[in-house]
Amino acid sequence: MGLFLINFIAVLLCSLLTISNNGFANDTTITKVPEDKFPRRYLGVSASTLSAFGVSVHNISKSEGSAFKLNFCISPDFSTSKTWVFIGGEYQIKIYKNSFSRLYGLCGIGYWTDILTFGPGIGYELFSGKPGIAINIDLGFGFLKSLEFPERDIKLIPGIGLGLSYAY
Repeated sequence: MGLFLINFIAVLLCSLLTISNNGFANDTTITKVPEDKFPRRYLGVSASTLSAFGVSVHNISKSEGSAFKLNFCISPDFSTSKTWVFIGGEYQIKIYKNSFSRLYGLCGIGYWTDILTFGPGIGYELFSGKPGIAINIDLGFGFLKSLEFPERDIKLIPGIGLGLSYAY
């Protein structure tokens, strides 16, 4: 079962890379929008079962349209006197982009104090311009591994994410 899931993820990621590198959607763009109209940097908040949650910062490459997103949060748990640390990241590959939105494939990984999550997905982002507001939603699937109890099996989880950012 584990080998099947690893192979499935590898095939999915290779397919997304092939679509992105072959210009699948780029050749069918109806109107061309100057590159300077697209936001390149984002600062906001996001929550994802794949790449943790918290304050998010991400940057989109001007030439390729790929992006890297980083999430970070520290939260005290007053009932247990424990401090939770959430750190995560996503690599996003542009599939399609127009003057107000983009569709992207992603691979995310997150650390939640005692839990490690990772997995692929697909995301859609809608933005109002540069500068402006950007809203994104991600869907996919992921894997969860307990670091506190390493003898437990890896679990399959839904990959769901939502973010709100200032794009500039």
